[in-house]
Amino acid sequence: MNIKKLITTFILRKEDHEEKEAIQHWKQESMENLESLRQMMKINELSDGVKNYQQVNTASAWNKVEHRLERRTPVYHLVTFRNIAAVAILLVISLVAYQYVLTPSTPNVGLNTYVASDKQDIHLSDGSLIKLDKNSTLKEKAFRNIYLDGRAYFDIATDKSHPFSIQLQHGKITVLGTAFNINTSAKFSQIYVTEGRVKYEYKDTEYILTAGDLLDVVDGNVVRSAKPIISPEKWTHQKIVFENKSLHEVLETLSIIHNMEIIFVSQEKTDLCKINTSFTNESIDQILRELEILSGLKYTISNNKIVIKTYKC
Repeated sequence: MNIKKLITTFILRKEDHEEKEAIQHWKQESMENLESLRQMMKINELSDGVKNYQQVNTASAWNKVEHRLERRTPVYHLVTFRNIAAVAILLVISLVAYQYVLTPSTPNVGLNTYVASDKQDIHLSDGSLIKLDKNSTLKEKAFRNIYLDGRAYFDIATDKSHPFSIQLQHGKITVLGTAFNINTSAKFSQIYVTEGRVKYEYKDTEYILTAGDLLDVVDGNVVRSAKPIISPEKWTHQKIVFENKSLHEVLETLSIIHNMEIIFVSQEKTDLCKINTSFTNESIDQILRELEILSGLKYTISNNKIVIKTYKC
């Protein structure tokens, strides 16, 4: 505030209502301001607007100023406005803080795309762990919202405020916190729950799956079954042990682990072989060569399919 200019305007009777209030407020602040006003009234040149009033009787002028001020009822709009503004600001801050506490925040995270050339562990910012199989793709679309093409095992961190969603080739999965295995491609999708519950949505229909449930989607048809003999998440294990297992069971387990289709030419559903062995990170070629020695296995591999021709046990 330029109080000198306000006073000059006041003396010349060119002040407006707000300027009068400002002078009144300034006058009331302290007696020192009054003394300063009296001293400034003695200055010959306050501004260009008072050059023609250099001979004015300052004492008389001050009496007129004080008389005009005293005739008016004191106005406290400035003080009142300040108080209202302060209360309003406190109210706004309180509302913002209240909203911040009640509204769950969504962390800003960098969105990544993972293309696995080999098995890969992915640790998300929310604490979830995803084991991504080779030749699979995972895309983060948003916080706790991803897209999967391929196979992955999920161990999802619990967050009731932010459900975890997975977009598949066929439908969508929503969870709060649980563990499950997904295998999805253009041809089919398979979901197997190991812990907790998940919601699967496909073609406007919802399916609630619990631990041990297996769900397959093939050619647009949904088939739900009980816990399979060979757990679909077995591919995540570093070491696979077979003790007195039939050749059929060994090969079916390997088909799950290596995400390949097994075809038996003989159409037999079992055999008399007893396989005792273990594998740790061996390739499918290395494993089949060992089985060839153990059982006389004859096979071919083509287009992600293992065709079993014959065996000798």
